Amino acid sequence: MKNPNEIDEAIKAGADILLLDNMDRKAVESAIEQIGGRALIEVSGGVKPDNIKDYAIAGVNFISMGYLTHSARSMDINMKIEIP
Repeated sequence: MKNPNEIDEAIKAGADILLLDNMDRKAVESAIEQIGGRALIEVSGGVKPDNIKDYAIAGVNFISMGYLTHSARSMDINMKIEIP
């Protein structure tokens, strides 16, 4: 969900979990109120270790953090085996 208009439409269509994507805390709180317990809520987009507490609020069931994978540094490894 990126805007409030999608919430009622998704619930009416039978969604039991809603993904609130790239919303600030105020927008998430407003969406939680609008959803009113009719679906589980997952928050994602822009969530990082330094702001995760902003999204760990009553009404949020799941928090996804793409930061864990797209911000990971790569490491060069190989599987070369040397036989003495």
